[in-house]
Amino acid sequence: MLRHNAVAILASPSLGAQRSLSSLSSPVASPIFQYRWLRIPCCAVKKTRSNTSRSFSRLLVDTRSTTIASAYVGGGNGCSIIGRCWRAIQTQSSDGINTIKSNHPGLFTIPGLDQPSDFLRLASKASSKCNSLRSALSSSLDNETTANTASAAIETLHILDDISNEICSVIDAAELCRSAHASAKWRDAANDAFGILSDYIAELNGDIILYRALVTVTTSPYFAQMTEEEQRVAVLLQHEFERDGIHLPFEERERVREVIGHVTQLEGLFNQNITNGRKLFDVDSSRVEAVVPKHILIDHVPQSEESKRFGSSKVTVSTDAHIANSLLKYSADPILRREVYMEVNTACPQNLDVLDGLVAQRHDLATMLGFSSYAERFLQDKMARNPQNVFIFLDQMRQRCERRYKADMEMLATAKAQIEGVGSGPIEAWDVPFYTGALKAKKSGQDGDINEVGGHFTVENCLEGMKVLVRDLFGIRMVEKELSAGERWDLADDATDTYQPIRKFEFLHDEEGPLGTLYLDLHPREGKYAHAAHFTVRCGRKIQDSGEYQLPIVALVCNLSPAYANVGSNFLLSHSECETLYHEFGHALHSLLSR
Repeated sequence: MLRHNAVAILASPSLGAQRSLSSLSSPVASPIFQYRWLRIPCCAVKKTRSNTSRSFSRLLVDTRSTTIASAYVGGGNGCSIIGRCWRAIQTQSSDGINTIKSNHPGLFTIPGLDQPSDFLRLASKASSKCNSLRSALSSSLDNETTANTASAAIETLHILDDISNEICSVIDAAELCRSAHASAKWRDAANDAFGILSDYIAELNGDIILYRALVTVTTSPYFAQMTEEEQRVAVLLQHEFERDGIHLPFEERERVREVIGHVTQLEGLFNQNITNGRKLFDVDSSRVEAVVPKHILIDHVPQSEESKRFGSSKVTVSTDAHIANSLLKYSADPILRREVYMEVNTACPQNLDVLDGLVAQRHDLATMLGFSSYAERFLQDKMARNPQNVFIFLDQMRQRCERRYKADMEMLATAKAQIEGVGSGPIEAWDVPFYTGALKAKKSGQDGDINEVGGHFTVENCLEGMKVLVRDLFGIRMVEKELSAGERWDLADDATDTYQPIRKFEFLHDEEGPLGTLYLDLHPREGKYAHAAHFTVRCGRKIQDSGEYQLPIVALVCNLSPAYANVGSNFLLSHSECETLYHEFGHALHSLLSR
Protein backbone atom coordinates (compact mmCIF):
# COMPACT_ATOMS: atom_id res chain seq x y z
CA MET A 1 0.00 0.00 0.00
CA LEU A 2 1.32 3.43 -0.85
CA ARG A 3 1.52 5.79 2.06
CA HIS A 4 3.61 8.28 3.92
CA ASN A 5 3.65 11.17 6.27
CA ALA A 6 4.75 14.49 4.96
CA VAL A 7 7.67 16.68 4.67
CA ALA A 8 7.25 20.20 5.56
CA ILE A 9 8.08 22.70 3.11
CA LEU A 10 6.11 25.73 3.54
CA ALA A 11 7.18 28.42 5.63
CA SER A 12 8.16 27.82 9.03
CA PRO A 13 6.78 29.60 11.68
CA SER A 14 7.62 23.58 11.49
CA LEU A 15 9.17 22.04 11.87
CA GLY A 16 7.93 20.87 10.60
CA ALA A 17 6.83 22.47 10.90
CA GLN A 18 4.05 24.38 9.75
CA ARG A 19 2.10 26.06 13.58
CA SER A 20 -0.77 26.17 15.90
CA LEU A 21 -1.13 28.25 19.04
CA SER A 22 -2.77 26.46 21.88
CA SER A 23 -3.07 29.40 24.25
CA LEU A 24 -2.15 33.01 24.73
CA SER A 25 0.49 32.23 27.27
CA SER A 26 1.84 29.15 25.66
CA PRO A 27 2.53 29.37 21.95
CA VAL A 28 2.89 26.02 20.38
CA ALA A 29 4.20 25.36 16.97
CA SER A 30 2.75 22.32 15.47
CA PRO A 31 4.13 21.08 12.23
CA ILE A 32 2.12 18.12 11.45
CA PHE A 33 2.95 16.02 8.62
CA GLN A 34 0.08 14.15 7.33
CA TYR A 35 1.12 12.75 4.10
CA ARG A 36 4.50 12.08 3.08
CA TRP A 37 5.51 12.66 -0.34
CA LEU A 38 8.44 13.91 -1.99
CA ARG A 39 6.60 15.21 -4.77
CA ILE A 40 9.62 14.43 -6.37
CA PRO A 41 10.22 17.74 -5.70
CA CYS A 42 10.55 17.35 -2.12
CA CYS A 43 12.75 19.97 -0.93
CA ALA A 44 11.57 21.73 1.89
CA VAL A 45 11.85 22.45 5.39
CA LYS A 46 9.52 21.77 8.27
CA LYS A 47 9.81 23.13 11.23
CA THR A 48 8.11 22.23 9.58
CA ARG A 49 10.03 24.04 10.47
CA SER A 50 10.56 25.19 6.51
CA ASN A 51 8.22 24.38 3.84
CA THR A 52 8.81 25.31 0.40
CA SER A 53 9.56 22.79 -1.98
CA ARG A 54 9.30 19.43 -0.66
CA SER A 55 6.84 18.35 -3.17
CA PHE A 56 8.14 15.10 -4.45
CA SER A 57 6.75 13.69 -1.50
CA ARG A 58 3.61 15.39 -1.75
CA LEU A 59 1.80 12.46 -2.90
CA LEU A 60 -0.29 11.15 -0.32
CA VAL A 61 -1.83 8.05 -0.08
CA ASP A 62 -3.75 7.89 3.01
CA THR A 63 -6.79 9.79 3.95
CA ARG A 64 -4.97 11.94 6.42
CA SER A 65 -5.09 15.66 5.95
CA THR A 66 -2.19 17.83 4.97
CA THR A 67 -0.85 20.41 7.33
CA ILE A 68 1.73 22.95 7.05
CA ALA A 69 3.77 21.18 4.66
CA SER A 70 3.79 19.32 1.53
CA ALA A 71 3.70 15.62 1.80
CA TYR A 72 5.76 13.04 0.20
CA VAL A 73 4.66 9.84 -1.13
CA GLY A 74 5.90 6.91 0.52
CA GLY A 75 5.07 3.59 -1.05
CA GLY A 76 6.28 0.17 -1.43
CA ASN A 77 8.44 -1.71 -3.80
CA GLY A 78 6.83 -3.34 -6.78
CA CYS A 79 7.76 -6.65 -8.24
CA SER A 80 9.70 -6.32 -11.39
CA ILE A 81 11.31 -2.99 -12.03
CA ILE A 82 11.03 -1.82 -8.49
CA GLY A 83 12.00 -5.13 -7.02
CA ARG A 84 15.09 -5.39 -9.21
CA CYS A 85 16.15 -1.87 -8.31
CA TRP A 86 15.58 -2.47 -4.64
CA ARG A 87 17.59 -5.68 -4.59
CA ALA A 88 20.40 -4.05 -6.53
CA ILE A 89 20.51 -1.22 -4.03
CA GLN A 90 20.49 -3.50 -1.04
CA THR A 91 23.52 -5.37 -2.32
CA GLN A 92 25.47 -2.11 -2.15
CA SER A 93 25.10 -1.69 1.59
CA SER A 94 23.60 -3.40 4.59
CA ASP A 95 23.34 -0.38 6.85
CA GLY A 96 20.98 1.77 4.86
CA ILE A 97 18.56 4.10 6.57
CA ASN A 98 15.57 1.87 5.87
CA THR A 99 16.96 -1.41 7.12
CA ILE A 100 14.16 -3.14 8.95
CA LYS A 101 16.22 -4.95 11.57
CA SER A 102 19.49 -4.11 13.31
CA ASN A 103 21.30 -5.19 16.44
CA HIS A 104 23.02 -1.81 16.73
CA PRO A 105 20.44 0.96 16.62
CA GLY A 106 21.80 4.46 16.31
CA LEU A 107 20.18 7.84 16.90
CA PHE A 108 16.37 7.47 16.77
CA THR A 109 17.14 3.69 16.37
CA ILE A 110 18.30 4.38 12.80
CA PRO A 111 20.99 1.87 11.82
CA GLY A 112 24.31 3.49 10.96
CA LEU A 113 23.50 6.85 12.55
CA ASP A 114 26.03 6.62 15.37
CA GLN A 115 27.98 9.85 15.10
CA PRO A 116 27.41 13.30 13.55
CA SER A 117 29.40 12.55 10.39
CA ASP A 118 27.03 9.67 9.60
CA PHE A 119 24.37 12.14 8.48
CA LEU A 120 26.35 13.16 5.42
CA ARG A 121 27.20 9.53 4.66
CA LEU A 122 23.55 8.49 4.85
CA ALA A 123 22.49 11.50 2.79
CA SER A 124 24.99 10.50 0.10
CA LYS A 125 23.84 6.90 0.23
CA ALA A 126 20.17 7.88 -0.08
CA SER A 127 20.94 10.10 -3.08
CA SER A 128 22.88 7.27 -4.71
CA LYS A 129 20.01 4.85 -4.21
CA CYS A 130 17.56 7.36 -5.65
CA ASN A 131 19.78 7.90 -8.68
CA SER A 132 19.75 4.15 -9.31
CA LEU A 133 15.96 4.18 -9.21
CA ARG A 134 15.85 7.19 -11.49
CA SER A 135 18.10 5.43 -13.99
CA ALA A 136 15.84 2.39 -13.98
CA LEU A 137 12.83 4.61 -14.56
CA SER A 138 14.59 6.45 -17.38
CA SER A 139 15.46 3.15 -19.09
CA SER A 140 11.88 1.90 -18.89
CA LEU A 141 10.69 5.23 -20.31
CA ASP A 142 13.08 4.90 -23.27
CA ASN A 143 11.82 1.37 -23.83
CA GLU A 144 8.21 2.52 -23.49
CA THR A 145 7.59 0.04 -20.68
CA THR A 146 6.65 2.41 -17.85
CA ALA A 147 2.92 1.77 -18.33
CA ASN A 148 2.57 -0.73 -21.16
CA THR A 149 0.84 -3.14 -18.79
CA ALA A 150 -1.21 -2.70 -15.63
CA SER A 151 1.59 -4.11 -13.47
CA ALA A 152 4.18 -1.88 -15.13
CA ALA A 153 2.10 1.22 -14.42
CA ILE A 154 1.82 0.27 -10.76
CA GLU A 155 5.54 -0.47 -10.57
CA THR A 156 6.35 2.96 -12.00
CA LEU A 157 4.27 4.53 -9.26
CA HIS A 158 6.09 2.44 -6.67
CA ILE A 159 9.47 3.59 -7.96
CA LEU A 160 8.44 7.19 -7.40
CA ASP A 161 7.30 6.19 -3.94
CA ASP A 162 10.62 4.49 -3.21
CA ILE A 163 12.56 7.59 -4.23
CA SER A 164 10.48 9.63 -1.84
CA ASN A 165 10.97 7.21 1.02
CA GLU A 166 14.73 7.04 0.60
CA ILE A 167 15.18 10.79 0.85
CA CYS A 168 12.54 11.41 3.49
CA SER A 169 13.95 8.76 5.80
CA VAL A 170 17.16 10.76 6.07
CA ILE A 171 15.94 14.34 5.79
CA ASP A 172 13.21 13.83 8.39
CA ALA A 173 15.70 12.42 10.88
CA ALA A 174 17.96 15.39 10.12
CA GLU A 175 15.07 17.78 10.71
CA LEU A 176 14.41 16.46 14.21
CA CYS A 177 18.11 16.29 15.05
CA ARG A 178 18.90 19.85 13.96
CA SER A 179 15.87 21.09 15.92
CA ALA A 180 16.26 19.24 19.19
CA HIS A 181 19.65 17.55 19.72
CA ALA A 182 21.51 18.75 22.79
CA SER A 183 24.85 18.56 20.95
CA ALA A 184 25.81 21.43 18.66
CA LYS A 185 27.96 19.01 16.64
CA TRP A 186 24.97 16.80 15.91
CA ARG A 187 22.77 19.80 15.10
CA ASP A 188 25.32 21.24 12.70
CA ALA A 189 25.85 17.91 10.92
CA ALA A 190 22.10 17.37 10.61
CA ASN A 191 21.64 20.88 9.27
CA ASP A 192 24.31 20.28 6.61
CA ALA A 193 22.64 17.04 5.52
CA PHE A 194 19.26 18.74 5.49
CA GLY A 195 20.57 21.43 3.17
CA ILE A 196 22.15 18.94 0.79
CA LEU A 197 19.01 16.82 0.57
CA SER A 198 16.79 19.88 0.17
CA ASP A 199 18.80 20.79 -2.92
CA TYR A 200 18.49 17.22 -4.16
CA ILE A 201 14.73 17.31 -3.65
CA ALA A 202 14.56 20.49 -5.70
CA GLU A 203 16.41 18.59 -8.44
CA LEU A 204 13.88 15.77 -8.24
CA ASN A 205 11.01 18.22 -8.39
CA GLY A 206 12.34 19.54 -11.68
CA ASP A 207 13.19 16.17 -13.22
CA ILE A 208 11.29 16.03 -16.51
CA ILE A 209 11.99 12.29 -16.85
CA LEU A 210 10.15 11.54 -13.63
CA TYR A 211 7.26 13.70 -14.72
CA ARG A 212 7.02 12.07 -18.14
CA ALA A 213 7.06 8.63 -16.54
CA LEU A 214 4.22 9.69 -14.26
CA VAL A 215 2.17 11.06 -17.16
CA THR A 216 2.45 7.71 -18.95
CA VAL A 217 0.73 6.23 -15.89
CA THR A 218 -2.09 8.78 -15.57
CA THR A 219 -2.81 8.63 -19.34
CA SER A 220 -2.49 4.87 -19.57
CA PRO A 221 -5.54 2.75 -20.43
CA TYR A 222 -4.67 0.78 -17.30
CA PHE A 223 -5.08 3.81 -15.00
CA ALA A 224 -8.77 3.04 -14.48
CA GLN A 225 -7.82 -0.43 -13.23
CA MET A 226 -5.73 0.96 -10.39
CA THR A 227 -7.06 1.19 -6.85
CA GLU A 228 -8.54 4.46 -5.67
CA GLU A 229 -5.49 4.97 -3.51
CA GLU A 230 -3.06 4.48 -6.39
CA GLN A 231 -5.04 6.82 -8.62
CA ARG A 232 -5.07 9.48 -5.91
CA VAL A 233 -1.33 9.27 -5.48
CA ALA A 234 -0.67 9.56 -9.20
CA VAL A 235 -3.03 12.49 -9.76
CA LEU A 236 -1.84 14.46 -6.75
CA LEU A 237 1.79 13.95 -7.70
CA GLN A 238 1.18 15.10 -11.25
CA HIS A 239 -0.64 18.20 -10.03
CA GLU A 240 2.28 18.99 -7.74
CA PHE A 241 4.78 18.70 -10.59
CA GLU A 242 2.70 21.01 -12.74
CA ARG A 243 2.08 23.49 -9.95
CA ASP A 244 5.83 23.91 -9.52
CA GLY A 245 6.49 24.64 -13.18
CA ILE A 246 7.61 21.32 -14.65
CA HIS A 247 6.02 22.53 -17.91
CA LEU A 248 8.37 25.52 -18.15
CA PRO A 249 11.38 25.65 -20.50
CA PHE A 250 14.64 24.37 -19.01
CA GLU A 251 16.11 27.80 -18.25
CA GLU A 252 12.98 28.88 -16.41
CA ARG A 253 12.81 25.62 -14.47
CA GLU A 254 16.39 26.17 -13.35
CA ARG A 255 15.52 29.67 -12.20
CA VAL A 256 12.55 28.31 -10.26
CA ARG A 257 14.81 25.73 -8.66
CA GLU A 258 17.27 28.47 -7.67
CA VAL A 259 14.56 30.60 -6.07
CA ILE A 260 13.14 27.58 -4.23
CA GLY A 261 16.61 27.02 -2.82
CA HIS A 262 16.73 30.61 -1.58
CA VAL A 263 13.31 30.28 0.03
CA THR A 264 14.29 27.06 1.76
CA GLN A 265 17.49 28.59 3.11
CA LEU A 266 15.66 31.63 4.44
CA GLU A 267 13.01 29.48 6.10
CA GLY A 268 15.68 27.41 7.76
CA LEU A 269 17.56 30.52 8.87
CA PHE A 270 14.37 31.99 10.32
CA ASN A 271 13.79 28.90 12.45
CA GLN A 272 17.43 28.61 13.42
CA ASN A 273 17.45 32.21 14.63
CA ILE A 274 14.40 31.54 16.78
CA THR A 275 15.95 28.40 18.26
CA ASN A 276 19.23 30.18 18.99
CA GLY A 277 17.63 33.51 19.86
CA ARG A 278 17.82 33.17 23.61
CA LYS A 279 18.10 36.57 25.27
CA LEU A 280 19.36 37.23 28.79
CA PHE A 281 18.57 40.34 30.82
CA ASP A 282 18.81 41.46 34.44
CA VAL A 283 15.91 42.43 36.68
CA ASP A 284 15.53 43.04 40.42
CA SER A 285 15.30 39.64 42.04
CA SER A 286 12.51 40.87 44.32
CA ARG A 287 10.30 41.38 41.28
CA VAL A 288 10.50 37.79 40.07
CA GLU A 289 10.82 35.71 43.23
CA ALA A 290 7.08 35.63 43.79
CA VAL A 291 6.79 33.64 40.58
CA VAL A 292 10.13 31.92 40.03
CA PRO A 293 12.42 31.41 43.04
CA LYS A 294 15.83 33.03 42.62
CA HIS A 295 17.73 29.79 43.18
CA ILE A 296 15.83 28.17 40.30
CA LEU A 297 16.86 30.98 37.96
CA ILE A 298 20.47 30.79 39.14
CA ASP A 299 20.51 27.03 38.51
CA HIS A 300 19.00 27.22 35.01
CA VAL A 301 19.94 30.61 33.55
CA PRO A 302 23.55 31.82 33.05
CA GLN A 303 24.00 34.77 35.38
CA SER A 304 25.60 38.06 34.36
CA GLU A 305 28.63 39.49 36.13
CA GLU A 306 26.38 42.06 37.78
CA SER A 307 23.96 39.46 39.12
CA LYS A 308 26.86 37.31 40.40
CA ARG A 309 28.41 40.20 42.29
CA PHE A 310 28.24 39.74 46.06
CA GLY A 311 25.24 41.54 47.51
CA SER A 312 23.70 42.24 44.11
CA SER A 313 19.94 42.68 44.02
CA LYS A 314 19.84 41.58 40.39
CA VAL A 315 19.08 38.21 38.87
CA THR A 316 19.43 37.22 35.22
CA VAL A 317 16.27 36.09 33.45
CA SER A 318 16.03 34.46 30.02
CA THR A 319 13.46 34.59 27.22
CA ASP A 320 13.07 30.79 27.41
CA ALA A 321 9.38 30.04 26.95
CA HIS A 322 8.86 28.26 30.25
CA ILE A 323 10.34 31.18 32.20
CA ALA A 324 8.89 34.05 30.17
CA ASN A 325 5.41 32.52 30.00
CA SER A 326 5.38 31.94 33.76
CA LEU A 327 6.27 35.57 34.44
CA LEU A 328 3.71 36.87 31.96
CA LYS A 329 0.99 34.67 33.39
CA TYR A 330 1.63 34.91 37.12
CA SER A 331 3.48 38.16 37.84
CA ALA A 332 1.33 40.95 39.28
CA ASP A 333 4.04 43.48 38.38
CA PRO A 334 2.99 45.27 35.14
CA ILE A 335 6.46 46.76 34.62
CA LEU A 336 8.07 43.33 34.80
CA ARG A 337 5.47 41.84 32.47
CA ARG A 338 6.08 44.59 29.91
CA GLU A 339 9.83 44.14 30.10
CA VAL A 340 9.59 40.38 29.65
CA TYR A 341 7.17 40.76 26.74
CA MET A 342 9.40 43.26 24.95
CA GLU A 343 12.55 41.18 25.48
CA VAL A 344 10.85 38.03 24.15
CA ASN A 345 9.55 39.81 21.07
CA THR A 346 12.86 41.48 20.26
CA ALA A 347 15.06 38.43 20.82
CA CYS A 348 15.64 37.84 17.07
CA PRO A 349 16.03 41.25 15.41
CA GLN A 350 17.98 39.61 12.58
CA ASN A 351 14.78 37.87 11.49
CA LEU A 352 13.36 41.17 10.24
CA ASP A 353 15.78 41.11 7.32
CA VAL A 354 15.20 37.39 6.88
CA LEU A 355 11.45 37.93 6.62
CA ASP A 356 11.87 40.76 4.14
CA GLY A 357 13.99 38.50 1.97
CA LEU A 358 11.59 35.58 2.38
CA VAL A 359 8.57 37.64 1.37
CA ALA A 360 10.39 38.90 -1.72
CA GLN A 361 11.65 35.45 -2.77
CA ARG A 362 8.27 33.80 -2.23
CA HIS A 363 6.58 36.46 -4.31
CA ASP A 364 9.14 35.99 -7.09
CA LEU A 365 8.57 32.24 -6.99
CA ALA A 366 4.80 32.60 -7.18
CA THR A 367 4.85 35.04 -10.11
CA MET A 368 7.36 32.90 -12.01
CA LEU A 369 4.88 30.04 -11.76
CA GLY A 370 1.95 32.12 -12.98
CA PHE A 371 0.33 33.06 -9.66
CA SER A 372 -0.50 36.60 -8.61
CA SER A 373 0.82 36.06 -5.08
CA TYR A 374 2.43 33.47 -2.84
CA ALA A 375 -0.86 33.18 -0.96
CA GLU A 376 -2.63 32.19 -4.17
CA ARG A 377 0.00 29.53 -4.92
CA PHE A 378 -0.04 28.15 -1.39
CA LEU A 379 -3.83 27.94 -1.12
CA GLN A 380 -4.51 26.45 -4.54
CA ASP A 381 -4.68 22.86 -3.32
CA LYS A 382 -5.92 23.64 0.19
CA MET A 383 -9.48 23.61 1.45
CA ALA A 384 -9.72 27.41 1.25
CA ARG A 385 -8.63 27.35 -2.44
CA ASN A 386 -7.83 31.08 -2.73
CA PRO A 387 -7.04 34.22 -0.66
CA GLN A 388 -10.53 35.63 -1.23
CA ASN A 389 -12.13 32.74 0.62
CA VAL A 390 -9.68 33.25 3.49
CA PHE A 391 -10.57 36.94 3.73
CA ILE A 392 -14.27 36.14 3.67
CA PHE A 393 -13.86 33.51 6.40
CA LEU A 394 -11.83 35.82 8.63
CA ASP A 395 -14.23 38.71 8.16
CA GLN A 396 -17.20 36.52 9.02
CA MET A 397 -15.36 35.22 12.06
CA ARG A 398 -14.54 38.78 13.13
CA GLN A 399 -18.17 39.82 12.89
CA ARG A 400 -19.38 36.81 14.84
CA CYS A 401 -16.79 37.24 17.58
CA GLU A 402 -16.80 41.03 17.87
CA ARG A 403 -19.50 41.30 20.54
CA ARG A 404 -17.95 38.60 22.69
CA TYR A 405 -14.47 40.03 22.14
CA LYS A 406 -15.55 43.47 23.37
CA ALA A 407 -17.22 41.91 26.41
CA ASP A 408 -14.07 39.95 27.28
CA MET A 409 -11.88 43.02 26.87
CA GLU A 410 -14.18 44.98 29.17
CA MET A 411 -13.85 42.27 31.80
CA LEU A 412 -10.05 42.34 31.51
CA ALA A 413 -9.98 46.16 31.65
CA THR A 414 -12.18 46.13 34.75
CA ALA A 415 -9.93 43.59 36.44
CA LYS A 416 -6.86 45.69 35.60
CA ALA A 417 -8.46 48.84 36.99
CA GLN A 418 -9.32 47.04 40.23
CA ILE A 419 -5.78 45.70 40.71
CA GLU A 420 -3.61 48.49 39.27
CA GLY A 421 -5.90 51.49 39.74
CA VAL A 422 -8.29 53.44 37.57
CA GLY A 423 -5.53 55.27 35.69
CA SER A 424 -3.66 52.11 34.74
CA GLY A 425 -4.63 52.47 31.11
CA PRO A 426 -6.01 50.01 28.56
CA ILE A 427 -5.25 46.31 28.37
CA GLU A 428 -1.88 45.75 26.73
CA ALA A 429 -0.60 42.55 25.11
CA TRP A 430 1.51 41.73 28.17
CA ASP A 431 -1.58 42.06 30.42
CA VAL A 432 -3.72 39.43 28.72
CA PRO A 433 -2.20 36.22 30.17
CA PHE A 434 -2.12 37.58 33.73
CA TYR A 435 -5.65 39.01 33.87
CA THR A 436 -7.14 36.09 31.97
CA GLY A 437 -5.66 33.83 34.64
CA ALA A 438 -6.89 36.08 37.42
CA LEU A 439 -10.46 36.04 36.12
CA LYS A 440 -10.40 32.26 35.73
CA ALA A 441 -9.11 31.89 39.28
CA LYS A 442 -11.89 34.11 40.57
CA LYS A 443 -14.53 32.21 38.62
CA SER A 444 -13.32 28.87 39.98
CA GLY A 445 -13.17 30.26 43.51
CA GLN A 446 -9.48 29.57 43.90
CA ASP A 447 -6.78 31.90 45.11
CA GLY A 448 -3.88 29.93 43.69
CA ASP A 449 -4.08 27.54 40.80
CA ILE A 450 -6.45 28.93 38.19
CA ASN A 451 -7.31 25.46 36.96
CA GLU A 452 -10.04 23.65 38.80
CA VAL A 453 -8.37 20.32 38.15
CA GLY A 454 -4.86 21.69 37.88
CA GLY A 455 -3.59 19.44 40.63
CA HIS A 456 -4.12 16.42 38.40
CA PHE A 457 -1.98 17.70 35.51
CA THR A 458 1.31 15.95 36.10
CA VAL A 459 3.26 14.44 33.23
CA GLU A 460 2.64 10.96 34.59
CA ASN A 461 -1.11 11.50 34.85
CA CYS A 462 -1.21 12.87 31.31
CA LEU A 463 0.66 9.83 30.04
CA GLU A 464 -1.71 7.52 31.86
CA GLY A 465 -4.57 9.35 30.19
CA MET A 466 -2.98 8.75 26.79
CA LYS A 467 -2.70 5.05 27.54
CA VAL A 468 -6.36 4.89 28.52
CA LEU A 469 -7.38 6.72 25.33
CA VAL A 470 -5.57 4.42 22.91
CA ARG A 471 -6.59 1.33 24.87
CA ASP A 472 -10.29 2.15 25.01
CA LEU A 473 -10.59 3.66 21.52
CA PHE A 474 -8.29 1.40 19.51
CA GLY A 475 -7.38 -1.58 21.68
CA ILE A 476 -3.74 -0.46 21.66
CA ARG A 477 -1.19 -0.96 24.41
CA MET A 478 1.24 1.92 24.87
CA VAL A 479 4.28 0.29 26.46
CA GLU A 480 7.26 2.27 27.71
CA LYS A 481 10.66 0.92 26.68
CA GLU A 482 14.17 1.65 27.88
CA LEU A 483 16.29 3.75 25.55
CA SER A 484 19.76 2.76 24.47
CA ALA A 485 22.48 5.36 24.88
CA GLY A 486 22.90 5.67 21.12
CA GLU A 487 19.29 6.61 20.33
CA ARG A 488 19.06 9.50 22.80
CA TRP A 489 19.42 13.12 21.75
CA ASP A 490 18.95 14.89 25.08
CA LEU A 491 22.62 14.76 26.12
CA ALA A 492 25.31 17.22 25.11
CA ASP A 493 28.76 15.98 24.11
CA ASP A 494 30.15 16.11 27.65
CA ALA A 495 27.01 15.00 29.50
CA THR A 496 26.30 11.58 30.95
CA ASP A 497 22.77 11.97 32.28
CA THR A 498 19.83 14.35 32.38
CA TYR A 499 16.91 15.15 34.65
CA GLN A 500 14.49 15.16 31.72
CA PRO A 501 15.33 12.05 29.71
CA ILE A 502 13.72 11.24 26.41
CA ARG A 503 10.98 8.67 26.86
CA LYS A 504 10.12 5.93 24.41
CA PHE A 505 6.83 4.09 23.91
CA GLU A 506 5.96 1.24 21.58
CA PHE A 507 2.40 0.90 20.32
CA LEU A 508 1.16 -2.71 20.21
CA HIS A 509 -2.09 -4.27 19.04
CA ASP A 510 -3.14 -7.85 19.74
CA GLU A 511 -4.17 -8.51 16.13
CA GLU A 512 -2.12 -6.01 14.10
CA GLY A 513 1.07 -6.48 16.10
CA PRO A 514 3.63 -3.65 16.53
CA LEU A 515 2.37 -0.33 15.17
CA GLY A 516 5.32 1.98 15.66
CA THR A 517 7.41 3.97 18.12
CA LEU A 518 6.68 7.26 19.86
CA TYR A 519 9.39 9.36 21.50
CA LEU A 520 8.52 12.07 24.00
CA ASP A 521 10.96 14.96 24.43
CA LEU A 522 8.92 17.09 26.79
CA HIS A 523 11.10 19.58 28.65
CA PRO A 524 13.23 22.57 27.64
CA ARG A 525 17.00 22.61 27.29
CA GLU A 526 19.58 24.73 25.57
CA GLY A 527 19.69 24.46 21.79
CA LYS A 528 16.25 22.87 21.53
CA TYR A 529 13.36 24.06 19.37
CA ALA A 530 11.51 26.40 21.69
CA HIS A 531 7.87 25.51 21.02
CA ALA A 532 5.89 22.29 20.53
CA ALA A 533 5.77 20.16 17.41
CA HIS A 534 5.26 16.68 16.03
CA PHE A 535 8.16 15.27 14.03
CA THR A 536 8.01 12.25 11.76
CA VAL A 537 11.36 10.49 11.87
CA ARG A 538 10.32 7.63 9.61
CA CYS A 539 7.05 6.98 7.82
CA GLY A 540 5.13 3.77 7.89
CA ARG A 541 4.94 1.96 4.55
CA LYS A 542 4.42 -1.51 3.20
CA ILE A 543 7.43 -2.83 1.31
CA GLN A 544 5.93 -4.62 -1.66
CA ASP A 545 8.93 -6.77 -2.48
CA SER A 546 9.28 -8.32 0.97
CA GLY A 547 5.75 -7.92 2.30
CA GLU A 548 7.14 -6.41 5.50
CA TYR A 549 5.84 -3.18 6.95
CA GLN A 550 8.23 -0.36 7.77
CA LEU A 551 7.02 0.79 11.18
CA PRO A 552 6.73 4.55 11.72
CA ILE A 553 8.85 6.45 14.22
CA VAL A 554 7.55 9.78 15.51
CA ALA A 555 8.59 12.25 18.19
CA LEU A 556 6.70 14.85 20.16
CA VAL A 557 8.91 17.80 21.05
CA CYS A 558 7.51 20.09 23.72
CA ASN A 559 8.79 22.59 26.26
CA LEU A 560 6.64 21.85 29.26
CA SER A 561 7.32 23.05 32.78
CA PRO A 562 10.77 21.71 33.68
CA ALA A 563 10.86 18.51 35.71
CA TYR A 564 13.59 19.52 38.13
CA ALA A 565 15.64 16.87 39.86
CA ASN A 566 13.77 17.09 43.15
CA VAL A 567 10.34 17.08 41.52
CA GLY A 568 10.62 14.66 38.63
CA SER A 569 7.61 13.93 36.47
CA ASN A 570 5.18 14.95 39.23
CA PHE A 571 5.73 18.61 38.37
CA LEU A 572 2.34 20.22 37.77
CA LEU A 573 1.54 21.33 34.23
CA SER A 574 -0.74 24.21 33.41
CA HIS A 575 -4.02 23.52 31.65
CA SER A 576 -2.63 24.97 28.41
CA GLU A 577 0.43 22.71 28.62
CA CYS A 578 -1.85 19.72 29.06
CA GLU A 579 -3.83 20.81 25.99
CA THR A 580 -0.63 21.23 24.02
CA LEU A 581 0.61 17.75 24.95
CA TYR A 582 -2.64 16.06 23.92
CA HIS A 583 -2.86 18.15 20.75
CA GLU A 584 0.55 16.95 19.62
CA PHE A 585 -0.34 13.42 20.69
CA GLY A 586 -3.23 13.52 18.24
CA HIS A 587 -0.80 14.28 15.43
CA ALA A 588 1.36 11.38 16.53
CA LEU A 589 -1.61 9.03 16.36
CA HIS A 590 -2.22 10.09 12.75
CA SER A 591 1.31 9.09 11.85
CA LEU A 592 1.33 5.88 13.86
CA LEU A 593 -2.09 4.52 12.94
CA SER A 594 -2.66 5.57 9.32
CA ARG A 595 -2.15 2.74 6.88
